[in-house]
Amino acid sequence: MSKPTSLGKTVTVSGDITADEDIHLEGNFRASKIDAGNHTIVVGQTANVEAELFAGTILVIGTVNGNLNGKILVEMRDTASVSGDIYAPKIALPARAKFKGRLTYT
Repeated sequence: MSKPTSLGKTVTVSGDITADEDIHLEGNFRASKIDAGNHTIVVGQTANVEAELFAGTILVIGTVNGNLNGKILVEMRDTASVSGDIYAPKIALPARAKFKGRLTYT
């Protein structure tokens, strides 16, 4: 498995991101969409993302304002904060995570 593309906590991105590999986000991102195809998107603890996310698997540790579209799994950790709808066949939402939106199992 190759190392994911990592965008650090001092990075600020405005614009769409499309990748055919795993993406690890730390920093500030504002886009209409971030798409990793069938790969994984990790929203790190210091990340603040305003975008709709598309990936095979999405792991949220930080903050997302936007819908999450997972082909396999969307997982949130205790430190996660999501404001948006989640669409995936499997959804992991721990009790301590902050979530405002709808869950749709696809």
